[in-house]
Amino acid sequence: GQSVRVCLPTTQSRPQSLEQNTGTHQLHHDPHLSEMGENGVLPPSVGTPHRHSPTVASNSQNVETTTSSGLPQGAEQPSLTRMEIVIRSLREEGFSEETATRICSKYRESTQKLYGAQWDNYQRWCSERDYDSCSPNSIMMCNFFSFLFDVKELTLSTLKGYRTALNKTFRFVTTYDLNLDDNVSDLFDYFLKIQPTTKFQPPKWDLSVVLLALIRPPFEPIHELPLKLLTYKTVFLVALATAGRSSEIHALDARKFVHSHNWSTVWLEPRDDFLAKNQKSKDEPRVFKIKSLTDFAGDLEDRKLCPVRALRMYWEKTRSLRKRRKNLFISFSPKVTEDIGRSTVASYLKRTVVLTHDLIQPEDCDMLSVNAHEIRKLAASNAFNKNISITELLSNCTWKNHNVFTNFYLRDLACSNEYEHMLPKYIVAGHTVN
Repeated sequence: GQSVRVCLPTTQSRPQSLEQNTGTHQLHHDPHLSEMGENGVLPPSVGTPHRHSPTVASNSQNVETTTSSGLPQGAEQPSLTRMEIVIRSLREEGFSEETATRICSKYRESTQKLYGAQWDNYQRWCSERDYDSCSPNSIMMCNFFSFLFDVKELTLSTLKGYRTALNKTFRFVTTYDLNLDDNVSDLFDYFLKIQPTTKFQPPKWDLSVVLLALIRPPFEPIHELPLKLLTYKTVFLVALATAGRSSEIHALDARKFVHSHNWSTVWLEPRDDFLAKNQKSKDEPRVFKIKSLTDFAGDLEDRKLCPVRALRMYWEKTRSLRKRRKNLFISFSPKVTEDIGRSTVASYLKRTVVLTHDLIQPEDCDMLSVNAHEIRKLAASNAFNKNISITELLSNCTWKNHNVFTNFYLRDLACSNEYEHMLPKYIVAGHTVN
């Protein structure tokens, strides 16, 4: 006969795609999630026992007959978000609503969104095969990771992200532990064998191309720039000089913007309500101190990449436009009167890279892989390449140990910086490059 399914109300919309490079692309609907066949995937009943799965009270109006595919006729199968599943599980154990919400809200908003999106993709994969996503087992999980690797062609680092996100959810609903599954570990060893990690990857794009374009028209002379190009140049040079994340650049507070009387130094500080990715609430706020290149380069040509020079022009040009806006960087569109979002700042950085490459090396534009976080990697790598001490670099980038830098940020600059010899002085990660 026909199967019966309890339909759960969807309480909020959620991102719906697999993300290969975290933080780089916005999530979108993926129509190809069912490309992998069903061979070798066993029902979840073979797995280990539950801690317990969240239950849902139902009534006669919730029960619908389904088609042979397992989906209700004329409707999509509804499901719970990761947050809803975790909160419901904690509530069933006896935690109050407020306490349960606090427990599952320990991660930053960006991490919550990523974990939620990865859980949604896993849950959709299970739904298409009529498996209970809260009842995982070894065969089921190995086939899911194989699907991500073979069909979706995700990298090993992205698969490790899925493994972490799913396991942090499983601990609330089942006794199954991905980290203790030998079959999953063996599968990941196989992934590593055929997709070995490159220790030092080349840059995604050439920093010297961007900097060369920024000292030429249409980015100079700086006092003649329209606000749009002045914004692009200033945001990029500040991001490079501070090695700050785009979220930190976005959070810079105009009310805390301070400069010396002769503009030889500026101090930048984020809003009081901002916490950086690796910052705790008890930590002191990060203050960026940027020294002008005037002391190092008296000639105007040698100061065209000075972030303080760009900030001074930007500050003077936007002062009358700010009104009640709190952020240092504002929209260059006269129609936007509110503070811009973090994604807008990231888009400014990416557009700068694309525009400058189009000016210097237009033939390479179609091959560019641009994300805003690459600037932080290039800033740190260039500073390290110019013999800044590792201790100073870790301090400037707020890393606790060198493993973070060497494993995730260090770039091989041997095949980059083609136009380095044509550049004036510039600042990377708090270090002046001659």
